[in-house]
Amino acid sequence: MNRNDFLLTCSIRETNVEENINTIRNAIYDGAEAFMVHLEKLDEVYQNEQDLKKMFNYCSNLPIFTVNYRSNRRPDKTDEQLIESQLLALKTGANILDIVADIYDPSKDEITYNQDAINKQKELIQKVHDLNGKVMLSSHTFRFLNCEETLNHLKHLEQRGADMVKIAVTAYNQEELNEVIRTTTILKEKMNIPFFHCCMGQYGKLHRVYSGLLGSSIVLCVQNYNSNSNPKEQPLLRATKEVFNNLDFTIAKDDKTGTIRNI
Repeated sequence: MNRNDFLLTCSIRETNVEENINTIRNAIYDGAEAFMVHLEKLDEVYQNEQDLKKMFNYCSNLPIFTVNYRSNRRPDKTDEQLIESQLLALKTGANILDIVADIYDPSKDEITYNQDAINKQKELIQKVHDLNGKVMLSSHTFRFLNCEETLNHLKHLEQRGADMVKIAVTAYNQEELNEVIRTTTILKEKMNIPFFHCCMGQYGKLHRVYSGLLGSSIVLCVQNYNSNSNPKEQPLLRATKEVFNNLDFTIAKDDKTGTIRNI
């Protein structure tokens, strides 16, 4: 097991550049290894080349994911307009665009099976690659999915040419959480590209912390709890960092060393 298999990632969700910079600076001190910047939270006045460059500059050389989800704050924004903001972010310092897998065709579970929309997604992914960026196709189901359903969903996304894939499901009880945990371990065996598997709901909080140990490529945290963060479920960055600081990942040269009985 290798601690470097996942990125301890801080969610950046403030509405102005200065507050985002403050969060970024504090997050680096708290141990952030990457950032996920929510453009849909950022006020429109800051959605320009100068302000985005200023904000991304403070991320140092750490990986920068950007998202620009459909939002009640900007209900009139088309998918094409949301993508244009993403492409601007890529040109001003972002590395990886988190793009919903129903882009160009809003659908259940945030995944479209419309071939015309899928073709447009493939063209978009190629455009991002031409700009030296990467794409994480993502879905938020807001419901529970079992292992077979989750794997099938992510395999569909994998086939579209994305560099990474993401799915956020929900667990409503301990039994569903157990299945989500099992699913992450199966995804590690079956997926051919990096994946981000996270769990929403109160029962998903534990999975959010240690999913990286099971195979997920991202552990998503918040730097602090406030009205713009997600205090209900996302773990605190510095607390999560302490968990990993105090785990023993080292495997002895002789992997039979220890409590394994020789028979």
